[in-house]
Amino acid sequence: MQGGKLKKIAVYCGASGGSDAFISAARDFGKILARENVELIYGAGSVGLMGALADGVLENGGSVTGVVPRQFSREVVHQNLTRIIYTNSMGERKKIMLDLADANVALAGGFGTLDEISEALVLLQLGASNSPCGFLNTNGFYNKLFDFFKNVRKENFLSEIHFDMALKDENPKRLLEKLSSYKRPEEKLYWDNFQKIK
Repeated sequence: MQGGKLKKIAVYCGASGGSDAFISAARDFGKILARENVELIYGAGSVGLMGALADGVLENGGSVTGVVPRQFSREVVHQNLTRIIYTNSMGERKKIMLDLADANVALAGGFGTLDEISEALVLLQLGASNSPCGFLNTNGFYNKLFDFFKNVRKENFLSEIHFDMALKDENPKRLLEKLSSYKRPEEKLYWDNFQKIK
């Protein structure tokens, strides 16, 4: 996606835990996706922030595709989704979600959420993807992570161009606007600095 109307967004978030503020933010984000006619691509869960997110889309007439490994219990899979794609592994799930989406967003979550949005960011950084990546910063949830990013930048492990690829906003509509207007900057790609394998 290189700036313009978003059609599908992959959202990563917690399937367990989360205060009422985070549950409410997930549901509101789903509601906005439905109103903007953006299809939700997510991990198919019915509980936690994942369930609230999907409910927010579905209750407002939106479309939801769930992507889930077959080994997951059917009890945790949302039963009212527009479409479910079953995969053979977590790795396959991530690939399908990344391939389907025009943009990637992290709501509050744990290790899984961080793993998924990090892979999307790395692909964007390397130029293997043009899909923008954003963090919904409800209650400052990602402030310390961005402090870490700033330190990585300070210590020269991250260029300014790549640092700016991680978009953040506490307001879901503003975050969507940032994602929609994002265009990956032109730059020499990382592997172009090295001799290609023959």
